[in-house]
Amino acid sequence: ALSCSNDTKLIKKTIKGLINRKLLLHRKHTGQLAIWHGTDVDLRGRLAEEQSKFGEGFDVEEFLEREFPPPVWRPTLYNDQHQIRRYFRSRYLSPKHLKSWLNELAPKGLEPGTDGEVIYVLCDKSEEIEQTRELITGDEPHEQVVFAIPGNPVSLRDATLEVASLERMQLDENLLGRDPLVATELQQMLDDSRANVARLVEKVISPASEHVSWIYKGRELSVSSASELRRQLSAILTGVFPKTPIFNNEMIVRQKPSPNIVNSRKKLVLGILERYGQDKLGLEGEFADASMFRTILLHSGLYKNEKGRWRFAQPKEVEDESLAEIWARFSELLTKPEKAPKDFAGFIRTLQAPPYGVRMGVIPILFAAALKAFPSALSLVRSNGEYVADILPTEIEELCKAPHAFQLSVLPLGLDEKAYLCDLRDIFDPSEKSTTETMDLIRECYDAIEMWKHTSPPGALDSRLVSP
Repeated sequence: ALSCSNDTKLIKKTIKGLINRKLLLHRKHTGQLAIWHGTDVDLRGRLAEEQSKFGEGFDVEEFLEREFPPPVWRPTLYNDQHQIRRYFRSRYLSPKHLKSWLNELAPKGLEPGTDGEVIYVLCDKSEEIEQTRELITGDEPHEQVVFAIPGNPVSLRDATLEVASLERMQLDENLLGRDPLVATELQQMLDDSRANVARLVEKVISPASEHVSWIYKGRELSVSSASELRRQLSAILTGVFPKTPIFNNEMIVRQKPSPNIVNSRKKLVLGILERYGQDKLGLEGEFADASMFRTILLHSGLYKNEKGRWRFAQPKEVEDESLAEIWARFSELLTKPEKAPKDFAGFIRTLQAPPYGVRMGVIPILFAAALKAFPSALSLVRSNGEYVADILPTEIEELCKAPHAFQLSVLPLGLDEKAYLCDLRDIFDPSEKSTTETMDLIRECYDAIEMWKHTSPPGALDSRLVSP
């Protein structure tokens, strides 16, 4: 066909004729031609019908999240310095949905435990780019969000709709049954369309693209590569989480530890609750629980040896200022009486939010340690009204996982109340007396009465010979 003439118009006409006769397959997005004996079915016409039929309700963002998920960005420099694995998750938003997302973000911020987000704004038109810039600079900026805005419009809607339509056509049995070659040609068209979407997405998300602007708190960041973006994100998190305590243990310093590590955490918590005051909390061997004890409690200075006696430190004794401040918050939580139950869910949110950013995996260990470090008159009740008689590792795990299912109260006990509770405890269990300064009187009274009931004769609690 090409050797018949040097006439450019004739060559183009000849090639177009071969395409129409299905002897050549034209991959329109790449401009490639392949020698191909295709089907006589008008797949392009059918594709146009499919796009028209489903185009109105098509969700570009949902399609891209599923088929071309945005990258997760890790600020490696910050993570190395703070012995933690923080990351910026990413999402696609159209200018229309960006506005509603910002309105929801303003009053409550990001979800608890979220380090940061990169928002890729999908702009099909030039005016949308300008509107987006005004929107993110005009509203109150959020310190954990970075916006990526294309410098030129990127028509992702039409490209993604084409891919989605071709995928639906591949599921049409009637269409596939009309010609054995339909399935093969559809796959060729789909491969071409997906490659086109991948190129367009790269223009939106790539830090190396000179046409993408990275905006943080109303100002444009200098980003020319992936490594430069990670450095910028590290600088951002240094300002967002300046009071993160450093625990050198990547097994537990994370939002969701593995099931095996959770079991080891329970062993450590059991040691805290039952073997407080012993060397290594009675832990034996060099397993994960011993590693967590060393990194979270021992090396941090929370558990210390004073003249041969092991105890938990008070906030003023902790050298790490960030950890000392967090430890003081635990002290206030467990010792400051209030009329209403404590907002433990809010307390956890505070620890996870800036400027602390404590990982959820560490909180049950710190809470168990705080119970021993700051004893007081505590009452832990389930939402169904059941009093938790013995706080075990399982209860602490449940409390930290679902704080709304419990009511934690610190009771305001004066000298008269303490004296009354001491007398009550000693009447029912005179075998062991402790001072009022180092105990949970409410729980000791409960334990004493339960022990008395357990050791009393079987008929004592049912006897009618005793007056009310």
